[in-house]
Amino acid sequence: MLPSPSYLDSQNMATPEVIGRLFKVMGAMFDFVIVDAGQLLNDTALKVLEMSDKVILVAVQSLPCLAKTNKLLRTFRDLGYPPPDNVHIVLNRFLKNANIDRDDVEKSLEKKVFWTFPNDYGTTISAINKGQPLSKIAPKMDITRTFYDLTDTLVEPAGEEVKKKRGWLFFR
Repeated sequence: MLPSPSYLDSQNMATPEVIGRLFKVMGAMFDFVIVDAGQLLNDTALKVLEMSDKVILVAVQSLPCLAKTNKLLRTFRDLGYPPPDNVHIVLNRFLKNANIDRDDVEKSLEKKVFWTFPNDYGTTISAINKGQPLSKIAPKMDITRTFYDLTDTLVEPAGEEVKKKRGWLFFR
């Protein structure tokens, strides 16, 4: 898992060329590479986007977030990549009875929501503050099971096919 570029200092700034070489090396070493591309859509993020097999846009049920997500989806269309079928919308902190429901989100983005994570601030902040994964802090909670279910959906069953297939995920 590669953190957002905001974690890098200016002396170790990743360029598109460095990212390209890094991904080739990592692709040879690992079955999957997950990248948190941060908030900016700069040349480095575009290189990550170009090399990604799946792009997961994380949004919440708020008008400002949906407007930004919509703008990003339009930018993808204008750039001609990634292919629309490779872009997945994930709603974080999902509330079933919110003012903006799932149907509203899908109409606004003109795209189906791929996945939702329940709003469980207490459990999540507890894991963050303890520096422990949800699987250790709250293994039976809905939010933890949701992560496992998403992983099962994204990753094919174990076997020779998975060992041969390499993948890139781009999180926004």
